[in-house]
Amino acid sequence: MSKKDKLINRLLKKPKDFTFDEMESLLSYFGSGYREIEKGWFVMSNLLSYKNYNGTVEYSKEDRSLFGKVIGIKSLLSYEGDSVKELEQDFQNVIDEYLADCKERNVEPEHPYKGTFNVRISPDLHRNIAVYAIEHGKSLNAAVEEAIGNLVG
Repeated sequence: MSKKDKLINRLLKKPKDFTFDEMESLLSYFGSGYREIEKGWFVMSNLLSYKNYNGTVEYSKEDRSLFGKVIGIKSLLSYEGDSVKELEQDFQNVIDEYLADCKERNVEPEHPYKGTFNVRISPDLHRNIAVYAIEHGKSLNAAVEEAIGNLVG
């Protein structure tokens, strides 16, 4: 019996001494679909990540297959697979091919997150964050970055 199977069997028995390290190890077998949001708290994500690119995970009931597209860039990069493993592999291949094609054509690849974005908020919230920034000797950008950092780390 593999280590993965042993961990699954152990978890199914709902032991009170199942450790954080065991859970982290078990989740690692299921690919990049999980992330830790707090120590010991995991969430499942419908996003794949590779080389700072993210992609969706979708299911076609009609075709009985998984598919997705890279998000955050203008180029249309899509991938598919009959299993999660195949989908993840095709996603990585698409990214690698895209980067190789850009290099071959001597074109800068698109980067999904440049560190700037526009946010529309209510005037009250805008005033509150501006006052907070002033009171704490920070720029508005630094205060917003702190708030976002506290929310998503």
